[in-house]
Amino acid sequence: MKLLKELIKAGSYDGNYAKIEKAIVSSLKDMCGKVILQKVGVNKNNIIAIFGKPTTLINCHMDTVVPSGKWTKDPLSVTIKDKKIYGLGTTDTKGNIYAVLKACKEVKKKNVMLLFTVDEEGDGVPGSHYFVSSKYAKGINKAIVCEPTGLKEIWNHKGYYSFDVTVPGKAMHSSVKGNGESKNAIIKAAELALKLDRAGFTIGSIGGGKAGNIMPESVSMKASLRKYDSHEAVKKTIMNICKGCMVRVGFVGIPLINKKMKDEVNYWSEAANFSSAGISACLFGVGNIKNAHTADEYVLKKDLKNAISKFKSILEMTS
Repeated sequence: MKLLKELIKAGSYDGNYAKIEKAIVSSLKDMCGKVILQKVGVNKNNIIAIFGKPTTLINCHMDTVVPSGKWTKDPLSVTIKDKKIYGLGTTDTKGNIYAVLKACKEVKKKNVMLLFTVDEEGDGVPGSHYFVSSKYAKGINKAIVCEPTGLKEIWNHKGYYSFDVTVPGKAMHSSVKGNGESKNAIIKAAELALKLDRAGFTIGSIGGGKAGNIMPESVSMKASLRKYDSHEAVKKTIMNICKGCMVRVGFVGIPLINKKMKDEVNYWSEAANFSSAGISACLFGVGNIKNAHTADEYVLKKDLKNAISKFKSILEMTS
């Protein structure tokens, strides 16, 4: 449990991976595998551990979301109560990092690679994108991407696309009723938000304006959509709805599609990036997605124990 405490304490929701990198690399060095730091940015490295001549990859992302909601426990500490282990990332997905490393210590490994990636949760470019474009991906034909699936294999998920929309207006005195281009940008944004909502988009944030007696010059919105459609198709849809606005592309997460399998989840994962690179990829891991990104995030103690056992079996099959 000491390692899990170090992983949770490391934070890793602010773009700085120095602390969690230190904890993971320290754990890996005891296993005699080759450890490589693939530089992605300042204090941002993918961690690659190589055992033998790998054909199978196990991937976990290192970042979490910012603590949200009203936590009753310290999000950066491990709290064990009523057979539950609380802490930021216990479900998504530091519980999986812990289970993989714990399993790795307890079995003989031959031809497997462990990959710990950066920036899966943000609006930037996830670490898997850099990995599949590198020499380290050569020879890998199967990837297991650790996400909270309740220890079930999942082979399909929708794409996730986000956009920043700037709705133009005209700064003017609130006593003047603007028309046309001078229409209150907040009202225009509200109307667009409703149209986007009807088209299936989620409006995650909206903001603008400075005072109650000034009509704002512009309003910004963050919108996203989860769909199996291509990014170009989704971009075309939002551009058509938001004509006259500035639309900036945010996160582009393509869907994971395996027509031979029917199971799916609604959230995006890095499995799609591996699949697009010709690597057979599925999601697998401990935890319930309903507990992710919430206050008092937790994983069941018995499930974490089962996860270690499952990962030991997976690692033994790579030998």
